[in-house]
Amino acid sequence: MLRFHWRLPQGGERAPASRAHLTAQRQSGLPDLDAQVPFALAAEACGIDSLLLDFGWAKPDPILLATALGLATTKVRLIIAHRSGLMGPVTFVQQLNTLSVLTQHRRRPFARRAARLRRLPRARRSLRAHR
Repeated sequence: MLRFHWRLPQGGERAPASRAHLTAQRQSGLPDLDAQVPFALAAEACGIDSLLLDFGWAKPDPILLATALGLATTKVRLIIAHRSGLMGPVTFVQQLNTLSVLTQHRRRPFARRAARLRRLPRARRSLRAHR
């Protein structure tokens, strides 16, 4: 099966627009649900498998935006770009697991990763002991 993934347009983004134009827009850091929800519904109707919600200083929080879009759609999957180190790993996993439940598990749960994170201190101690 051939799968298609697409990037979700950001607040105020209209085609064609340069990256410099988009970052200069006042509303670029805000969600634009009036445009993004219909885009996500159209993507779903066209058979797009996933939408990428990218991350950046002039963009809305991708986890919160994914929650809003996930509640408005039924099939399209949501790919969330995120940079590590911006929030604690346990909080990040908790937010993704909550998103997963709210969107009928169209987002892969990270429960196993949380268990691995809890084992990290023990692994570090073991590594230090073997130096």
